[in-house]
Amino acid sequence: MNALWQMEKNCRERSFNYDAKYEGATRDTPLLESCKQSLKKDGYFVNHAQVKIGSGHDAFLKGKQLLQNWGYTSFFCL
Repeated sequence: MNALWQMEKNCRERSFNYDAKYEGATRDTPLLESCKQSLKKDGYFVNHAQVKIGSGHDAFLKGKQLLQNWGYTSFFCL
């Protein structure tokens, strides 16, 4: 089993690996500077990079399916 699939398997079998106080911390864009600094102080890196992977209803449904099934590594095959 390659390293990426092993990492994915490990993630699915465990609970979240961060403190609950950070749940939803990066949900808002732009991120508040105070929240960004708090995350940085605790060792997190905030990256709000975006890449367009498709457009239209079919691309949305395919992307939704990939996310729900941990298939995000296949996004560039849309």
